[in-house]
This record gives sequence, structure tokens and C-alpha cells, in this order.
Amino acid sequence: CSEDAVSGHIQLLIPGETVCFTCAPPLVVTSGVDERTLKREGVCAASLPTI
Repeated sequence: CSEDAVSGHIQLLIPGETVCFTCAPPLVVTSGVDERTLKREGVCAASLPTI
């Protein structure tokens, strides 16, 4: 499994119907965890999971 921003993940955004980071922020933001503890070597921050 590739973990980078160009691994082929496509997020369909339809205004008013689907959510983006504004409505469904990355899990790390909502959980209050220090983001610096989640950085892994070779993993792009764009691939962080959302809730």
C-alpha cells in the first residue's frame, strides 16, 4: 500500500453533497493529538485519515 499524495486516491467533491477537510477535518485535528507525533518518515501529510 503506497502512502503518498500521488498514490491514486481521488476524492470526489460535490458542493452541498460531499464533505471536504472543512467539514471532515483530518482525525489528528479533531482528536487533539500533537501532530508532530504522527509524522512518519516517507509518509505525506496529505494522506492522513479523515473522520
